[in-house]
Amino acid sequence: MRTLLVVILSCALIVILARPSNVRAAPHSVTFTVNSTLDEPDANPGDGKCKSDPSKKCTLRAAIMENNAGGGGNTIELPAGTYNLTHKDPAEPSEDTGVSGDLDVLAPLTLKGAGKDSTIIDGAQLDRVMDVFQKTKISRVTIQHGLTMENGGGIKVEVDGKLTLKNSIVTDNQAVNGSGIYGDGGVIIKGSSVWYNNCVNKAQQGGGLFVAYGAYISKTRISYNCADQGGGIFAYDKADVGLNVYLVESTVDNNRAREGGGIYTYTGGYTLNSTIANNHANLGSGGTGEGGGVYDASVIEDFAFYNSTIASNTTGGGGTAGGIYVAPFENANLKNTILDYNFPDDCEGPFTLLNYNLIYNANGCAFNSDPSTQFGIHADLLSLASNGGPTPTMALHSISEAIDAIPVANCTWGGGNSALTNDQRGKPRPADGDGNGKAKCDIGAFELQ
Repeated sequence: MRTLLVVILSCALIVILARPSNVRAAPHSVTFTVNSTLDEPDANPGDGKCKSDPSKKCTLRAAIMENNAGGGGNTIELPAGTYNLTHKDPAEPSEDTGVSGDLDVLAPLTLKGAGKDSTIIDGAQLDRVMDVFQKTKISRVTIQHGLTMENGGGIKVEVDGKLTLKNSIVTDNQAVNGSGIYGDGGVIIKGSSVWYNNCVNKAQQGGGLFVAYGAYISKTRISYNCADQGGGIFAYDKADVGLNVYLVESTVDNNRAREGGGIYTYTGGYTLNSTIANNHANLGSGGTGEGGGVYDASVIEDFAFYNSTIASNTTGGGGTAGGIYVAPFENANLKNTILDYNFPDDCEGPFTLLNYNLIYNANGCAFNSDPSTQFGIHADLLSLASNGGPTPTMALHSISEAIDAIPVANCTWGGGNSALTNDQRGKPRPADGDGNGKAKCDIGAFELQ
């Protein structure tokens, strides 16, 4: 009897432990399909049902709240439509439960829209649009009209968060720093556009994008943003451990700032097969402006430019380095890169030439000796335009000295001299651009086919 009683009690204890009465098991790895553009919170977060209050619809806010309550790992499918956020956060700093104000992503999430031109999440200038605390993947949406007196108008990525943004648009947002996107965590952007952010009341740093913990940006256009520093991108290494920014097959154009019209960087990294064009330093009145295209103040590592085109960038009257400004005691590396048509000159500061560059006006620059680099010659670039591929480029005129200037053995990039097999558009390198029957690589981001 004693043995039987012990067994019964043990089984009862197991049942109690296995099924506590006060915990509801939420589904994991499910798909919530939003069926309403209303901005209503979830009626009962944690019950596994995306059902808002009072309409009992599956709204975007309700789906995110249900994902948060269930521990995350779910997918939200967002059909075509405009999703206006109407639950204004009464005060800042913002609450972080997702019930009001911005959409707080507190658990891992995948959000898929129906298309960046047809699925729109609109902050209605009531708050920022999204606040990302965990690993979050967002694709095929437009995020717009976020407004905050804090950081991150469109999307804020918190310290433990990681954002992967694909095939999306971030536009017309305002914040103190990072009007489009503020990255206090990791940021990956692919095939997207970050444009027209904070050009009314300029942000302090990073009109389009502010990154503090590294970023990888590919096949993306960052344009028509403005800030005090880094109109397009402002980057620094908050952890001071070599968290860099990488710009690959992308275009940074028509951004404005007092310093670093296109990019202002305090950290290392590189541009590869990318175009930086038509940016302007010296936004507003007063001052002189430096670094129309790029202001490089990287400390831990050198910033490098591989097969890139930096052209037609400007500074204000009396400004310096329309193309690239490198701060004193720093250094930038140039390889297979064009610097041309920048006003008042192409560069200022110390540079290391890693072969086969074309620089028209090197006034103010300090270089090592490099016989393969051409000076005082225009690249004969055409205007920034759609020439195929996901981002605009500056094509080479058929008479350009940049065509077939690089031997195949030197058509490489990076410290390991990796082979370069395509240009910014995805067209093959090397190619026979001058028609002499020998394929070589062109200088810059564009390879004439």
